[in-house]
Amino acid sequence: MDEITIIMPCYRIKHIDRVYESLVYSCRNFDKTPLFLIILDSGSILNIDKYIEDKNIRFLSHTDPLNVKGNSQRNFALDYVKSKYLIYHDDDNFFHPNFFNVIVPMLKYDKNIIVGQYRGNNRWFDAKPEMVKPGLIDIAQVILKTELMRGEVFIPDVNQDGYMFEKLYNKNPSDFIFHEEYLTLYNSYC
Repeated sequence: MDEITIIMPCYRIKHIDRVYESLVYSCRNFDKTPLFLIILDSGSILNIDKYIEDKNIRFLSHTDPLNVKGNSQRNFALDYVKSKYLIYHDDDNFFHPNFFNVIVPMLKYDKNIIVGQYRGNNRWFDAKPEMVKPGLIDIAQVILKTELMRGEVFIPDVNQDGYMFEKLYNKNPSDFIFHEEYLTLYNSYC
């Protein structure tokens, strides 16, 4: 699991316990969890004592008062990523219990991976090439090779999951593989 880092901007602190529980449970068949970077903005108040025992969790503080949400925190955290793969996982998404059971064996293909996401109320984001577009893909569906993100910047305060991934996908579609199973869950489901 050393080859994966998860970056999670923490804007909705009320979800962090559930996200963490879903991560730990989905890693139950592995010796340890991936490095989990949780980026707190200057206004976030979180009792981190219960997470201190987990050596794979790092709390980073991003305190730029003009850019305290999502994209700025993702850009900030990328400098701390040393692993081959990264997952941008927002604090309103959860890992399916089989997420890592499926993903880890797929890393041998040395590709970026896109998985399906269940969004609740009979809505899904499918893992298909034609779905790599704005409004049809969520950030938590993509497992990226870190090198692909080097030099890329998320625009602060713009909802751009689809724009970023469409851009990255169009650079080299053959460097992506798709797995149809719904391995991430949007918070309205949980």
